[in-house]
Amino acid sequence: MKKETAKKLLEDIGKKYSLPVRELDKEVELVDLFVKKRESPEFPLRTIRRRLADFYSLWLNYLHSIIFPNPQSIILTKESEAFDEKDKEEIYRIIAILAKFTRESVLLEVKKDESREADFINESFGKFKSLKKSIEQIIKKSIELWKKESEKNNG
Repeated sequence: MKKETAKKLLEDIGKKYSLPVRELDKEVELVDLFVKKRESPEFPLRTIRRRLADFYSLWLNYLHSIIFPNPQSIILTKESEAFDEKDKEEIYRIIAILAKFTRESVLLEVKKDESREADFINESFGKFKSLKKSIEQIIKKSIELWKKESEKNNG
């Protein structure tokens, strides 16, 4: 599929289902995904939902590793220690939201419903946008930890 065709497909879907396709594309690179498919997806909403679910899973796994680090990973263990109980409560709150989204997406794999696919995309993406500031703060705290560690160990 050509880039222009992918953009047009997304615009049409956006209009039909009132989806923020430009924001979605900016966040999860939908145009690139459709171009790589080389042809128009038969079920574009399903493709978008799956892309979002994968994106949420990425964050879910990262945040989960902060609260429940693999004890054999020095990186995860060290990062986990950098967060206090209040931080971990906030991380758990975000995990609960993302886990709900990923499970809802799984349900939509079983129960195909185009209208519900559109609702899922709108609801989950809107909520994710509201979580981004908190996620950013978590990442900054991790970066700060590693900055201090690298300065400590490199003089």
